[in-house]
Amino acid sequence: SNQSDRRSSVPSGVTPTTLVAEFLEVFLHQALRLSGAYPPGCFSRRVVYDSSAPVFRCADVQVSNYVGELALAYEADARHVDAIDLFLGRRRRLRLRLRPRSSDAFTLDVTRLVDWPLAELQSAFCRLLLALSVLPIPPDAAEGSNWSVEFVEGGCYEEGDGFHLACSVATEFYAIDLMVQLFS
Repeated sequence: SNQSDRRSSVPSGVTPTTLVAEFLEVFLHQALRLSGAYPPGCFSRRVVYDSSAPVFRCADVQVSNYVGELALAYEADARHVDAIDLFLGRRRRLRLRLRPRSSDAFTLDVTRLVDWPLAELQSAFCRLLLALSVLPIPPDAAEGSNWSVEFVEGGCYEEGDGFHLACSVATEFYAIDLMVQLFS
């Protein structure tokens, strides 16, 4: 049946928060490639979310390990994180703003849900990756691989603090906004 197919594609114990953490890892690798933080040859192509849209992963072991650690840190502290900022040098910043639609988003075991909308969440992630790929983030060769990530806790930023909303997606559990800020 369709329900068992959806359920079997999600490992036991996986929560929506885990899936968002996995997406964060994919997103960071893709953003680093698109921003020119590293030469294109440092990335290998892969496909995620049963999508034909290719994404890239940095082949540098230290970068990959660090990005993986960031995703694990997000998953461990998701209740306190309202946004993730990716600083690309001094003049570019991307923000993923995560808005859980209920406290269940942090704790649900999706294998226990009858109608777990995995396809809906993956479709939302694909839309965010597509929006990222067309963002006007001019590469800055002078800054090279100068980048950092910051977790933003509730109340630590203003809604109108210079960001341009590039894409917003909503699923049963999360609303996720992709925002960009360019400094002169």
